[in-house]
Amino acid sequence: MFAVPKFTIYDDQPVPEGVFDWRDSRDEIFDRYYEAQDLLYLGDIDRARTIVKKIVDEDPHFIHGFRLLGDLELERGKFQQALKHHKKAVEIGEKLIPDDFNGKIRWGFTENQPFLTALNTYGQDLLDQGKFEEAVPLFERILNYNPEDNQGIRLLIGDLYFVTGDTGKAVKRPTRRTLTTHPTSTATACYSSAAATTAGRPSFSARESSPTSTFLTCFAASCLSLNTRSVTIPTLKRPKRLTPISIPCQINGPTIPKPLTC
Repeated sequence: MFAVPKFTIYDDQPVPEGVFDWRDSRDEIFDRYYEAQDLLYLGDIDRARTIVKKIVDEDPHFIHGFRLLGDLELERGKFQQALKHHKKAVEIGEKLIPDDFNGKIRWGFTENQPFLTALNTYGQDLLDQGKFEEAVPLFERILNYNPEDNQGIRLLIGDLYFVTGDTGKAVKRPTRRTLTTHPTSTATACYSSAAATTAGRPSFSARESSPTSTFLTCFAASCLSLNTRSVTIPTLKRPKRLTPISIPCQINGPTIPKPLTC
């Protein structure tokens, strides 16, 4: 068994910095984790699951293990099992962070990356369920922890504010840059990913190829590609109050000769 990780707080600057301390070396565990990750990309799901299950049995605090186990279940179409493992990965990190901590958990410290990645993955699960309002505070937490935003959350959250009706915050955040620089390719990626879903649930492979391939990006991409005033995408699940959806938007971009109203 491995020692329980700690969360170390450095308060020698105006904003406290938090860093996860994994204590015992987990190099051998990481070697097996990377092997399982390679097997996932090669499509050998069963062998990958066997490896990861053994990892989390040996080290129940290994955040990356539970996240990868969730990804494997997602690939198998077991969405509820994937959700369970992804949530567990988040909870492992949350239990180590003091309730009154109000500082930064920066991506630049590699020890923090498993937790920040787990938060992002769980947020994607919420989007896949159409739980946009629940996803907002989670993605806001990631930005508060890591304002440098190495994960590109600010490009997603602008769209998320948009579809949840918080236009005040939406106008202060950029939407996906690719929508203005490469609108056609973005639309193609969205629709390809949507076609790869089963009952609106994207597989891990589909999510990897287009990380925000849920309704959010598809809506904006559809505006650009279809040049219509309202867009309805019935293939992806979302709350009834957003079905159908008609949102006026004004999109400007360097490759678009004039503002496009959709």
